[in-house]
Amino acid sequence: MTRFGLMTRDLFDDWDKNFGEMFTAKNHNPVHVFEKENYFQINVDLPGVTKDDVNLNVENDILTIEAERKFEKEYEDHYQKGYGKFQRSFKLPKNINQDELEAAMDHGVLKLLLPKVSAKANSRKIEIGEKFKTIENAM
Repeated sequence: MTRFGLMTRDLFDDWDKNFGEMFTAKNHNPVHVFEKENYFQINVDLPGVTKDDVNLNVENDILTIEAERKFEKEYEDHYQKGYGKFQRSFKLPKNINQDELEAAMDHGVLKLLLPKVSAKANSRKIEIGEKFKTIENAM
């Protein structure tokens, strides 16, 4: 095999070993969703990604997870650079307390805790008065 052929083979072998298939079309990052009595938990495998490379956003009941991975490595005879992006969105159920969402990064696994709204928080007794308290001229 020629030197170029060896270098090309090594480059792609190194790519698979070091960068993996994290952001390729044939690999979708494993996402695990668990439901417990009081919360949901979402775990997303993001190997090689730090918390600074992850962006979480909730808008209109949609949770969006975005991650970027940049890879640079210098070898004796060549330089290797890679880039990949991950994005996944989830429609949040109505029983999620969006103000209490939590996230943690643990050894390449993004963990999201989505607490459920308690049944008590969703219901309240409405007292009947002689007139409205907040708007004086309402019918």
